[in-house]
Amino acid sequence: MNLVSSGFIVPTLQVAERQKLDQIERAYQPHIMEKELKIQAEIDRRIEKVLKRLVIIKELKRQYPAKSVSAKQIEATKLSPTLLPNPVGTETNAPDVVRPAIDPEVGKDTKH
Repeated sequence: MNLVSSGFIVPTLQVAERQKLDQIERAYQPHIMEKELKIQAEIDRRIEKVLKRLVIIKELKRQYPAKSVSAKQIEATKLSPTLLPNPVGTETNAPDVVRPAIDPEVGKDTKH
């Protein structure tokens, strides 16, 4: 048996070489790398845009600082007991409220 003959060894080496080239081609995948580069470029543009806005805002804050506002203190007013809610039950200390209601027999507004 002649294993060194060109009929067996050469095709085997060619197949091995093609497999190596295919692996390199699959690892490189230029069409996928192109898409990734476009996505990365878009992300970089967005980051740059946001950073530019932040710099502009910081510069405006530096040029136009917030003015301090002085507020006058006011005295607390004492509430009368009739204005306070009653914590016990449904009764209130406030005067009764007159609510309009419809009389079912007449159909006109009446006051209770």
